[in-house]
Amino acid sequence: MKYIFIVFASLLLPFITIAQQNALRVSYIEEFGSNDSGGFTNWKTDLTILDSKSSLYRIDIKSANQKRIDASDFGEAKGFTPSNSSYNSYYKKNNNIFYKWYITGKKFYIKDQPNFEWKILPETKDILGYTCQKAVTTFRGRNYEAYFAIIDGATGGPWKFNGLPGVILEIESIDGEFKILSYGINTITLNNTVVNPYEDENFITWEKYKDLYNQKYIETENTFKDGQQVMNMKKMQRERLVD
Repeated sequence: MKYIFIVFASLLLPFITIAQQNALRVSYIEEFGSNDSGGFTNWKTDLTILDSKSSLYRIDIKSANQKRIDASDFGEAKGFTPSNSSYNSYYKKNNNIFYKWYITGKKFYIKDQPNFEWKILPETKDILGYTCQKAVTTFRGRNYEAYFAIIDGATGGPWKFNGLPGVILEIESIDGEFKILSYGINTITLNNTVVNPYEDENFITWEKYKDLYNQKYIETENTFKDGQQVMNMKKMQRERLVD
């Protein structure tokens, strides 16, 4: 009986091995907003790079707080870790990004194809023990400085950022409104295949989302009650939405 079990286990092992996948996971702190713009919020996030063509970026929305932080304050055993995490995800496949976002509380599922034109500079800095090289780009209304590292041949970046020959460990807008800082890097084993969490949804393009946002912006721009504007929609969020 023992011999039969060993034979069965040895036959099953290749299938278990095939189902498992090693992936690179980078932990970040993402911060958006500033004191000048009326406040800021930061979140704990992570990027799982599955292969050269796909990755999953997750924003832990229940970790949001308004305390100014720096990634050097964090480590794998530190930081704000909620007891019941709830994620907003950005799934990247080839040149497409799938995610959900809102307009005045209404949910939309978006398929975006962002294009980044990077300029790689000779300047370097150390981040988490990796020598990182500087790169700059302009994307939808903001100028950015990024630092990326060569890590096990992986490529990718947090949020929508992509297109550099390495992994983006730090990126910040020049205006100080948006920054993402890494505080941990690990190789993990995935026991299940990671798929697009929104694959059964109906998607609109980024351009369509922007058009819908503009329509709602115009509708609410001159809406007042008792002398107060009912809704104040911003022209610029992470990306410019109203030209």
